[in-house]
Amino acid sequence: NRDQLQPLIPAMTRRVEEGHTAEAELMKFHTEAARLDTAIARIQLDFSQAATGLAALLDIPSAIAGARLVMPTLLEPPVGDPTNLAQQAVSHRPELVAAQTRLERAQHALTLEKARRLPDPSFIAGYKRTAGEDTLVTGVVIPFPVFDRNTGNIERALAEEQAAALELEALRRQHQAALTSLIQAAQELTERARRIEQQLLLPAATVRNAARSSFREGATNILQLVEAERVYTDARRETLELKLDAYAKTFEARLLITEVSP
Repeated sequence: NRDQLQPLIPAMTRRVEEGHTAEAELMKFHTEAARLDTAIARIQLDFSQAATGLAALLDIPSAIAGARLVMPTLLEPPVGDPTNLAQQAVSHRPELVAAQTRLERAQHALTLEKARRLPDPSFIAGYKRTAGEDTLVTGVVIPFPVFDRNTGNIERALAEEQAAALELEALRRQHQAALTSLIQAAQELTERARRIEQQLLLPAATVRNAARSSFREGATNILQLVEAERVYTDARRETLELKLDAYAKTFEARLLITEVSP
C-alpha cells in the first residue's frame, strides 16, 4: 500500500506548486506516508523476531527469509455437531485418563478399607512335649472388633474417592466445553474466511480504486483518498488475520480430535 501511495505524492506536490491545492493537503499526504512507514518498520521488527524464533525452534542457523513462507490454504474443519464431536473425543484426553485412573485407585482403596472392618483370621501352629508325650497344636484366631471398626480410614478413603470423582467430572466438563468451543470456532471462522474476500476485500478495493481515479482527475480531496486507503489496508489486514485464525483453529481442532480418538 505504501509503494502504491508513493507515485501520488509528486502529483500532489505539483498541484500545490500550481496553486490548485493547499499545502496543508500535501502535509496530510506526507503524514499518511509517514504513518505507513512507521507501521512497516514495526511489522518488520515483529517479523524478524518471529523468524528468528522459528529458526531456533527448527534448529536452523539463520533467520528464515520471508520468501520461504507462503500463505497456507484453508483446512477443512471437523464435520458434525461440535458438542457430539467433543463428547466422543474428550474421554481419551491424557488428563482425563489420568483422572480416571486416580478415581479407580481411590475406589479400590475404599473397598480395601471397608474389608478391613473385620480383621483377617490368623492361623497358628506349634509343637509341645508334655510328660514325655509329643503334641502338635494348631488353631485359628478370629478377632472380633468391638470399638475399632476402621471408621477413620474408611471415611478418609470415601472422601478421597468422592474428590477423585468430582475432579474427573470437572475435567470432563472443562475439556468438553473447550473442545466444543474450538470446533465451533474452527467451523465458523473457516466459513467466514471463504467469503471474506468477496464480502470485505473486494468492496474495499473498489472504493480505493475509485478514490484514486477521482483524485487523479481532481474530483476528490485528500481526506477521501486517505480514508479509502486506510479502509483498504484495514480490510486487507482483517482478511489475512481471519484466514490465519481460521487455519490455526482448524489445525488445533483436527489435531486434538486425532490425538484423543482411539
